[in-house]
Amino acid sequence: MNVCASVITYELGKRLGPEAAAAEFHRQATSVLDSATDLPSARCVRRLRRLADVALIHDAGGTSIGIGRSRQFTMAMQTGADVWLSIDDDLDASSETLAHLLGALDPEAEQIVIVPYWLRQQTPMVAVTLDPTEPLERVTKTEAHLRRALCGGFGLVAVTRPAMLAMAKAWPGLEYVDNDGETRIGMFIEFVRGGWWYREDFAFFSRVPRSTRVEALLTGYTDHAGRPLRLDTVEQHPTMQVPRDILRMRETCGQEGGFVDPLRGHVQGRCSFATGHDGRHSWQPPTEQDP
Repeated sequence: MNVCASVITYELGKRLGPEAAAAEFHRQATSVLDSATDLPSARCVRRLRRLADVALIHDAGGTSIGIGRSRQFTMAMQTGADVWLSIDDDLDASSETLAHLLGALDPEAEQIVIVPYWLRQQTPMVAVTLDPTEPLERVTKTEAHLRRALCGGFGLVAVTRPAMLAMAKAWPGLEYVDNDGETRIGMFIEFVRGGWWYREDFAFFSRVPRSTRVEALLTGYTDHAGRPLRLDTVEQHPTMQVPRDILRMRETCGQEGGFVDPLRGHVQGRCSFATGHDGRHSWQPPTEQDP
């Protein structure tokens, strides 16, 4: 399996400058020895390289997380890699966790796997929202447990190439010209809808087609900014609240209508809220599953 891993190291870039930060991160990510001063993401990349062929995209100068992640989404898709793995600079995962993550992926399927972790905030909360309509777990050949999910933080997320291609096809109006003159896809562009600010991770998951399977890995261990989490305890902790129209229920209202996208203009679609919802509809563009 070919993996394209991406990391944004804003703090390292601010401290050392973009060029020196890029050289330092490369040194850490390719070192054969562990050091207490290494970034958690560099340790994560080192472990990953023992399990798969890994190409690395590193951004040491990005100040906008939405632009940075959109840039890396597009670049990962262009590499032709089987999987894009997005890693936060302060997130670490054990070798066992990474092995379970890779073992849960089918490179031929539209699939996204979220690896939960503690959010960095005063109120304890795990960065994932499990799908309440899908309580059954999937168990892989490595004996990892996964649950269907609706959304998650992008500390450690794996996206297969078919899932990336499906999203790019569903959202052609998000193309933009980047600072280097290259055309990329703003899949993480933020917006406001229905009283919710869709930050970059919410914005991404709101654009995932229904044909794509979204899951959370519930076996293993993560450490985010020094806060460890056993993934088999995720369901015992508070998790993220998400905007209502990310709740991609199996039985949806389905009423036809349309909405105005700031970049795409008028888009015809169907309401994605659960059957029997109150209030305004939430129009979503049609997918290949729609008749």
